[in-house]
Amino acid sequence: SSTYVNTVIDAQFRVDESSGAASATPGASVLDFRNLPTHADLIDGFRDADDTHFNAEAQIQMGRMYAEKYAAIAIPEPSTSILLLSGMLALLCRRKAVA
Repeated sequence: SSTYVNTVIDAQFRVDESSGAASATPGASVLDFRNLPTHADLIDGFRDADDTHFNAEAQIQMGRMYAEKYAAIAIPEPSTSILLLSGMLALLCRRKAVA
């Protein structure tokens, strides 16, 4: 089972655009959650044999990791910013004309 898990994880990481692999996909990012605590770890005051599902602390860490990654890749290119600004100005002018 562990071998198959590692095979799947390796394949996922090869899709990441920065992997350099032939299967790398532009715009794709993969985050590594392998070292985050599961229910089997006594961190949130709860422990059981479940070493598959993440505990509450891990879910908070995941949220932070997603936010950091998104902030790093979500900065629009200059031409996109110009289009967004033009669209907002057009909407404002239209709103004033209607009112």
